[in-house]
Amino acid sequence: MDWSILLRSHAIGLYLIGMVGLFAFAVVYGFTAKQRKYRDDERMRRIQNSLDRLTQAAGQVYPVLISKSLSSAHANPASLPVPAESVLACKAATYASDELLERIDQYMEERDRKSLALLYRTLDSDIRRLTRERKMILARGEHPRWGLLLWLTIRPAIPFLVLVIESLLLWNLWNDLMAARYLQAPAVLFAILRFISCTGALVLLYAIITADFRQNARRLVFIWLSLLISGLCLLHMLSLQAAPYLLIAQVLIFASGFRFTREPKRKERPYVGEYE
Repeated sequence: MDWSILLRSHAIGLYLIGMVGLFAFAVVYGFTAKQRKYRDDERMRRIQNSLDRLTQAAGQVYPVLISKSLSSAHANPASLPVPAESVLACKAATYASDELLERIDQYMEERDRKSLALLYRTLDSDIRRLTRERKMILARGEHPRWGLLLWLTIRPAIPFLVLVIESLLLWNLWNDLMAARYLQAPAVLFAILRFISCTGALVLLYAIITADFRQNARRLVFIWLSLLISGLCLLHMLSLQAAPYLLIAQVLIFASGFRFTREPKRKERPYVGEYE
């Protein structure tokens, strides 16, 4: 056998595999980057649409609120010249908070100075929140910091990396199943459970990394729970027999997420206009 011919054929095969992998990487990277830009543009459009509606309503509410002629606490509802159209239009704002929707309903029912003041307060809170969010998106796209720029460059490659990791998990499962033929019967079950555990953690981690979380306290809970579930996969290196116990622990942690990430009740919001 001519070893030079054999090595040359292997080199050509590796080259073709590398080219196919590089092409797949370029396609996935380009598609993901384009999708990311579209999502940012769409998010900016929704923010701007919400700001237009909220600022228009706030601009009509504020002059009425500070008017000296309406300083009486028992002002006639008809004397509050705030167009209902501009107030109700805020309900169509994509990012109107639940608090704002409640204040709009309250004002339309009572039409007094107190409900008007609460409405303006909530409008101002939502406007400030959306303005900060718009500024953050603009800064991320136009003048990102060094660490953020590196992350934005790497992020489109994550789907391809996930596919590679999942392929390795499948290859490892195949090897485990082949080796399990010569071992005890539970080894097959343990290998399958380990694959399910690692795949589930990988999918969850990918969802957290690629999700567009808005600014809220529950975002940290999502991140910490997903990191904890993913971190348990590292314990699979200790023993294959640990697979069922680790999978059960991951399921319990995942189930606890429904408790820690639930929507807060109205009485749990301590101040007007709090963003959830």
